[in-house]
Parts: sequence; C-alpha cells; structure tokens
Amino acid sequence: MPGESINSLLSEGQKATLLLSQEERPYLITVESMGEDSIEIAAPLMKGYYIPVETGAQVELRVGNDTGLFKLPFIISNRNAGNRNTLTLTLNGSIDKVQRRELLRMRIFVDFDLDFPYGGVYKAPSEFKLLHGKRGNLSGGGLFFHANKPLPVDFKMNVRLNLEPHFTRPVIAQVKVVRVEENPFQNDIFGIAIEFINIREGDRDRIISYVLHKERDIIRRSIS
Repeated sequence: MPGESINSLLSEGQKATLLLSQEERPYLITVESMGEDSIEIAAPLMKGYYIPVETGAQVELRVGNDTGLFKLPFIISNRNAGNRNTLTLTLNGSIDKVQRRELLRMRIFVDFDLDFPYGGVYKAPSEFKLLHGKRGNLSGGGLFFHANKPLPVDFKMNVRLNLEPHFTRPVIAQVKVVRVEENPFQNDIFGIAIEFINIREGDRDRIISYVLHKERDIIRRSIS
C-alpha cells in the first residue's frame, strides 16, 4: 500500500503474527532488529520447541496500526542459530491492507469435536483421529481441520464447537465435507474443509460474533 513500509509498520521489540505457508496455526513473534527491506525475528516456538522452517520458505506477517491490519510477504533469507535462535526475513512483494471482506477468512482457531450419528455411508473410518489437539480454523460458513485419514466429499456428520469464553453453550451443527487436501510431506495428514448445512440461525450469528471477537483480539495484539 502506498505510504506504508516495513519501518512505518514495524519496530524493534514489536509483536506481530507470523503465518507459515504449510500451516494453519499462527505464531506470535517478536521483531529483534530492523533493516531497510528485511527484519530479524525470534524463531517461533511451540511447547518449548522451535518450529522447523527452511531458508527460502515464504511466510507472511500480519501487523496492525490505527488505520487497519496489513499483510507483509517475506521470504526466510537466513537462519541464525546460537545463543539466540532468530530468522532473517526479506520483503518479497507488496504490502497490502486487509480488506473487511477478508477478515472472515482470517485464521481463527476453535476447539471442536465430531460426531458420526448417521451410519451407513457416513460411518466414521476405522481408527479415524483428529490432529492438532482437536483445533480447527473457523469461519462463518464452516471449519478446516486436520485428520489422520481423509473423508469423502459430501460426507455428512455433526460438529460440536466450543466458543468459550465468549459463549458458554457449545454450537452443534450438521456439516458436510466440501474439500480434502493431501499433505505432500506426510502421508497420514489430511486437511478437511467442512461447511454448515443445518445450523440454527442464532448459532450462526454466535459463530460470526465469536470470529469478530477473535479478529479484534488479533488486531489489538498486533498494534500493542
């Protein structure tokens, strides 16, 4: 976006959201140092372990200010090991402002469970298991999650969403599978997209409200 640059949006010590191209999970990182078209960040951690990322991988930072939320495309140009594990990111494209219509596609994660009450062709596959701690990427129209086995397109089941702390009562809806993605790096990980096909209108409104709450939290953390 004209007028915006790395140095106008980021500063040393600032927090930002890092998105890796092969993952749905966002990571909160700290900017360690600044350059003209590059930055150094603390390597992302999960449960005390550094996330494996390769030099040359494309990543995205999301950061907000009082005018909105911005997407900054980077490429990992260097890994710096030693006492401080850091990554050098070099700008790899234009800085874009997130439009309002994109906000409902932001990565908002929710705890959930699946139920297979219909039987027949909709019976759960043998040894089917949810991955990533039963957490999925939620939108107003459905959910994306990972499992150890694929489900066929149009497969129907029920989903139970935990929207705490904003709502204490879970949302239960009938869903169907609309897309299945194979992981090119691991044979036992499949990305599965489901959409709501039978849901109370009030519950759909609660989901959208929950997503909006989470979006504001992301923007607030990016600005602070």
